[in-house]
Order: sequence, then structure tokens, then C-alpha cells
Amino acid sequence: MGQRISDLLVPAEKIRHFAEIDLGKLANLPSRRQDLVALSIRIEAAFTSLWNLVLAVIAEDHEDIPLKTLDAVASSLALDFIERYGALAMLSGSILKVLWEAQRPKSENGPKRLREVGQRLAIFAMAGKGINTRQTIGIAFTLCKRSFLTELQQLSRELGASDSDTHRADQMLALVGTEKYPMLRMNLSYLEQFLRCQQVNPYLRAKNEVASERLARYGARGLTIQDGPSMTPDWFFYTWIGWATNKSPRTVRKELQTAETRFKNEINSLSSGYK
Repeated sequence: MGQRISDLLVPAEKIRHFAEIDLGKLANLPSRRQDLVALSIRIEAAFTSLWNLVLAVIAEDHEDIPLKTLDAVASSLALDFIERYGALAMLSGSILKVLWEAQRPKSENGPKRLREVGQRLAIFAMAGKGINTRQTIGIAFTLCKRSFLTELQQLSRELGASDSDTHRADQMLALVGTEKYPMLRMNLSYLEQFLRCQQVNPYLRAKNEVASERLARYGARGLTIQDGPSMTPDWFFYTWIGWATNKSPRTVRKELQTAETRFKNEINSLSSGYK
């Protein structure tokens, strides 16, 4: 028993490792207990960070929010998180709390909520198999967009200034693999899948890898003269997320632009209903 309890004392280096790991490259759950605990810390930190961003958005318009409103928001956010991470989301203590409340007899919408959990898990699984499944673009995408665009802006300049003969997609993946782009690095596998896809993207009228060339041309403006269309960091992001969620870049842009407004309207509606 003493040895098992000691396994729960996770070394700092393991926590740091799983804090930076690209979850898209995680083929199997770790078998060692300390590794599993460290991974659960990573998942919980991801959800907590998202929850804090959401609370900041709510605080812009509300000083006090009914507890039932916060519970409803947490449940909705948990569903989006499950759709994004699949069964890994269950390693979050906050997610487990939401599901625990949903399964209790006193829960008003428990069965409905748990059915929705199953639906989100199915969406995650189908998307992972390459099945054309439309995924949700919720408030999380909107809140994380700024960080992605900051890194893509810097990445475009670095690509644009490069005189390497290496293919731009390879250059981009190599740069993202460094510590200079933490947000992109944590999503490197999804970026690699996007750029390596051999199907023609109907919105680019070319393979996805052309997006890296066009982003480099955008970053090279004023530095070099290159022929061909460029792509702003915004549109690179919309195209990438559109490919990942099976939606058009324009649809992604529209949904991102309206996600925060829609979210705030939902908060107002819930708060009024619980008064």
C-alpha cells in the first residue's frame, strides 16, 4: 500500500513533460501510474485555463451570476472539451464533477446531458477516423484564437525571411517544433495532418501544403518579391480549423465572430431564467 501511495507523488519533470506534450501524438495511455497522474494534471490544467477565460468573458457584463447559470455553463463547456479530447477529457477532475452531478437522481437534465456526452464522444471518434463529421466551434476556439494568430504572425515573418530551399511545409513544422511557438507546438500533430493531407482542398484549389507557401509570402512582404497569392494568419487559421471541423473557412470565420456574442446571450438568458 505504501508503494502505491508513493506512486501518486509525481516528479516535477514528469508534470513538465506532459504539460508540453502534443496530445495528438499520444497513441496509448501511459501504463505507469505517475505518468497517468501527470497526464491528468495536464488535462485538468487545460480545462481550468479555459474555464478561467470563460469566467473573464462573463465578468465583462456580470458582477454576480446565479450558481445554476455557472453549472449550466460548466456543463456546456465540458461537452465541447469532450468533443475536442475524447476520453482523455475524463481525466479532468472538473469534467468528472460535471458528469457526477449529471448522473445523480436529483439532476434535472442528467439523462439528456449524459446522452450528449455519448454523442460528443462519437463525434470525436468519427472525426479521428477521417469521417466527414462537422465539429462544434464553441467559445473555446474564439478565446484561443488570439494566441494562435500571434504565433502565426511571427511564424509568417520567419518563413518569409528564410532563404532555405526546404519545402515551406517542412520549414513550418520544424519551426513549430521549437519552443518559440508553444500554442502551435501543442497542436503540432493536427497541423502536420493538415499540411500532409494529399486531398485537394476545394477552398484552396490545391493541397493544404500550399497554405504554408502563401503564409510565407504574406510574411515576406517588404522583404522579398514573390509571385503568387499570399494568405494572412487569420485565413490560415480559418482554413486549418475549417479542415479540422469539416467546415468552410468562411463558416469558421463567421462562427468565431459570433461565438462570443452567442455565448453572452446564453448567459443572459440563463441568468434571467434562474432569477
